[in-house]
Amino acid sequence: MESHLPVHADPSGHAPEAGVENFYTEHTSQKNSQGSLSLESNAGLRQREHQFSPARRPRRLSDWILLILAMGALLLAPWLIASEDLALQNPPPHMQDRLLVWIPAGISPFVPDVVNTIDGQTYWPFPHTCMSRRLFDIDCPGCGLTRSTIKTLQGQWMAGFKRHHWGWLAALVLILQIPYRILSLSGSSLVRQAWLEQWLAKSVTWGIPLLAMVITGEWILQKTISAFQT
Repeated sequence: MESHLPVHADPSGHAPEAGVENFYTEHTSQKNSQGSLSLESNAGLRQREHQFSPARRPRRLSDWILLILAMGALLLAPWLIASEDLALQNPPPHMQDRLLVWIPAGISPFVPDVVNTIDGQTYWPFPHTCMSRRLFDIDCPGCGLTRSTIKTLQGQWMAGFKRHHWGWLAALVLILQIPYRILSLSGSSLVRQAWLEQWLAKSVTWGIPLLAMVITGEWILQKTISAFQT
């Protein structure tokens, strides 16, 4: 039994002309283009909804906090100095190896425990934050890391490396926080890629414990060598 397919013909019974076929082709391509545009608009809408969704707010808050801390540390670095680098006259024991921040002489009467150097500069000492030094008077594996980071940020690369061997890494991470957090807050696709986020998560998960083990091992080695030398 033969099957008859419908044939579009004009009222005169002739076969459809090429213009009709072109009309159907243009109509189909127009529908496809409209569909692709709608898909693109929907994708953009979903991206904006994801960017301003409540789930993104804690991440944006952490981006703001880390950006402010990084910029504050970079702005404060030129004002910081270690007491071991200052020409102090008979420094008391509690002032040795202490971080100081330079303050104008006009506000020195209102700041407690200020330190005046020989050249007339006024500094305010930071309190010790190392519990090992405060309780047992023993340096911990992280002692000197802050001073090394500050010296590195000030351009004193060798002095920072001698103070602590990993201060350069802390300074590098601190500097990279500024462009990364700015791009993250702007919603740039450069930092919103899945592979980059996974790599950063693995770096934090495995890198921090590994770095802590290396620093601790280096500290044990230094203490052992100094014990044999004495």
